[in-house]
Amino acid sequence: MASKKQQWQVSYYQPYQFNHVAIFEKLSSTTDPITGVSLSGDKSYQEICKIHYAIRNQTNAERAQLAGTNLAFSRMIVIRHNKELSKIAPLFVNLNGKHFRVVNYAVNDATYNATDVLTLNAVEKVG
Repeated sequence: MASKKQQWQVSYYQPYQFNHVAIFEKLSSTTDPITGVSLSGDKSYQEICKIHYAIRNQTNAERAQLAGTNLAFSRMIVIRHNKELSKIAPLFVNLNGKHFRVVNYAVNDATYNATDVLTLNAVEKVG
């Protein structure tokens, strides 16, 4: 007889779905060693960590709601809950060599197998 799973045991994403690797980054700027002033034109990405992720497809209803907004061409990914990563802002993600900015970090830490959903927008230039 199969027992009913507890809430903390339920996961909507299976481990095999986390088959992509994302590089999480933050912006770092260069400071002038003499004056200590940040050089605004000299920004680059600094790698924080690499994490496996699953792709979350948007439903037709979600796409219809986002039509005409700046999130119309966004994509969504799912990662295992990461408390430290959720505190970093602004946060950037490198997916297959293309940079995205995290515009929404939906934290879910209510269950044992918790996952976070990240909404990403493509970045054209740094800074």
